[in-house]
Amino acid sequence: MLIRELERDTGLERATIRFYEKEGFITPNREENGYRTYSESDRETLLKIKLLRQLGMPLEMIRGLQQGSEDFQAVLNDQINALEHRIQDAGRAKEVCVELRDTGAAYENLDAAHYLHELTRVRPAEPAWKPETVPEFHQRPLTHPWRRYFAREIDILILNVVKLFLLVVVFRIRPMSSWIYTVFGLIVCIHLMWIPIEALMLHYWGTTPGKWIMGIRVESVNGGPLTISDAMHRAWSVFRYGYGFTIPIYSLWRQYQSYKDYVDYGYVPWDQEWDVDVQFRYYYDTKKKVLIGALAAVSLFTYGIVLNDSVLPKNRGEDLTISQIAENHNDYLEDLYEDRVPPETMYLDDNGQWQPDQYGGNVILIGSTVVGGNADYVFTEENGYVRSITFDQTWSDIFALQPIGTRPICTIMAVAGAQEWMNLPRYYEFGEDLSRALQQSEGVFVYENLEISWNIECENCVNSSGTYFSDNEKMPSSLTLHFVIEIHETD
Repeated sequence: MLIRELERDTGLERATIRFYEKEGFITPNREENGYRTYSESDRETLLKIKLLRQLGMPLEMIRGLQQGSEDFQAVLNDQINALEHRIQDAGRAKEVCVELRDTGAAYENLDAAHYLHELTRVRPAEPAWKPETVPEFHQRPLTHPWRRYFAREIDILILNVVKLFLLVVVFRIRPMSSWIYTVFGLIVCIHLMWIPIEALMLHYWGTTPGKWIMGIRVESVNGGPLTISDAMHRAWSVFRYGYGFTIPIYSLWRQYQSYKDYVDYGYVPWDQEWDVDVQFRYYYDTKKKVLIGALAAVSLFTYGIVLNDSVLPKNRGEDLTISQIAENHNDYLEDLYEDRVPPETMYLDDNGQWQPDQYGGNVILIGSTVVGGNADYVFTEENGYVRSITFDQTWSDIFALQPIGTRPICTIMAVAGAQEWMNLPRYYEFGEDLSRALQQSEGVFVYENLEISWNIECENCVNSSGTYFSDNEKMPSSLTLHFVIEIHETD
């Protein structure tokens, strides 16, 4: 039978049954599906324990009876003597014990259900006897739902910070330009990654960083650490039942249902199913206050590093090769396009030349996303490193054109983002200052060791904040752009 049937037949709460199970009085079987099943013998044992406990018999004495080291008649005599001192409150218990003794009852064939009925049966001449409250009969496990919830959220936060640091800072994978970051950035992946990590921690230490901070230990009901297999299955059950596979809406509903189960019944499925005993200890001491503050500071600092590195390209330094600049350009291109796919012709190859379009022709689209017919960059190198990039292009019969558009901007950022002085605040400052400057038809923009100069000659067209339109009254129109990026050596 399952534990809910055992609760019904014995009148004992689940926590009490688990208590006797942990104490070794009953040993249920574990089925293939992970559930424990109890035998008829387990039911009878629990009824016997319930009777004898209501008679005031200590657990150790009952354990001796079960193990055969105690004589039932001798134990009954001892208990009768003890009950004499509580005769007013336990008169009926004495009578039952006497009756058991006089009838020569043995522990092995004790009819516990009959005598439990006799204990509480109302007699006309006397009030019903109510046994004293037995502590374990009404015990409920300590329930601290919010401590458990925040413990896991702290663990997920720590894992997320470590993941971000590894992806962005160590492996230089930019957030917006890599499918790797996209996949590992999903909430479901964080929880799946945590399953084996938590299993190892619970097996070797019985806790995790978040649980330790919140004063929680997780052990087997039989004492000692969980096996790695049980810890893995338990962690999977938390992901399945507690977080609903992190599926939106369903996840919130599952968390609410788990909270209700825990508050109403004192257990959650993943603890019940995998024989887990969750222990709570005092956690709000000075050491942990300092640790929580340090953890928050480290998390904020790490997030700051991650945010800073998220706007920087893979290749850094003022000495860049053509292929490094091309890689940085393509990196910023994908960042700029976010969820859209940039045209192939906007990518640079390792030689710094534009990728050909799939048709092999020169196709021109009006505006900032010109995808064909562009002149290639001219790179000036010194000792193998780029010192200047020049771009000359002429367009004819324009309608609306932003000559310094996505391509040049990504190339500028490929160089500027690589400089040692570039960081998150300067990234936005540099972008805003450059954007204002480029609205003019010619100029020189100097920032630290970079010098960007441009000259736009437009015939029969007008400039409106950096976008050029044909003058309908004067045709044909043409526009010529001369554009130079220079990288000066720093002192």
